[in-house]
Amino acid sequence: LWVPAPADEALRVTRALGCKDLKTPTALLSAGLSAEVVELEPGTCVGIALLPNSLSSLGDAEVARQLARHGPHRPRAAALRLALEGSDRAPGTAMGTVCAFLDFEATGIGGTAKRARMAKPERVRISHILLRWVGLKGEDEFARPGIELPTRTQALAERELLELLEELASQDPKTLGAKFKAQVLKRSECASALNVPYADLGWIEQGGAEPPLEAAA
Repeated sequence: LWVPAPADEALRVTRALGCKDLKTPTALLSAGLSAEVVELEPGTCVGIALLPNSLSSLGDAEVARQLARHGPHRPRAAALRLALEGSDRAPGTAMGTVCAFLDFEATGIGGTAKRARMAKPERVRISHILLRWVGLKGEDEFARPGIELPTRTQALAERELLELLEELASQDPKTLGAKFKAQVLKRSECASALNVPYADLGWIEQGGAEPPLEAAA
């Protein structure tokens, strides 16, 4: 691992206000390397959250709870929830966080069979809930007819979608399909909500959609 020379470790800046003593370079932050090695057992999923000082009010237990709530496939939802929790405690403060999930598969006997079970299908049907917000540039040709112009901000749209996701994820998986379809018909501002009988976008094949949509599918 590369580390800077001791003389270059600190980033030095000057604060010039016309006084000689204030023009002396000051070590503002360190560029030193801090590393920790953690041994992970095969077959486990580990959640990682990178938090700024503005989220220091969130305890380790709360961070772990949100990672467990959205793991292992929704790192963006976990990051958004942590940021919202922090902003609710300190309104007006800039919040941001990065979450990731690392899944380590066991190798050896049964590994090939497991990979075969987890192989991606060639195509899937996609149904989604689209919320528009004020300030979107250009006309949306896929906008649902009869929907009024949005008044919500992008942040409010993301919060609303996150709350809906968490509500649906806490319910019985056997009824999730029907409940999600009901929410699509009720909330989605995409014209695909009117497609009968499934209220969806239809079949999407691998390589036939934008990467973020295909990854979610």
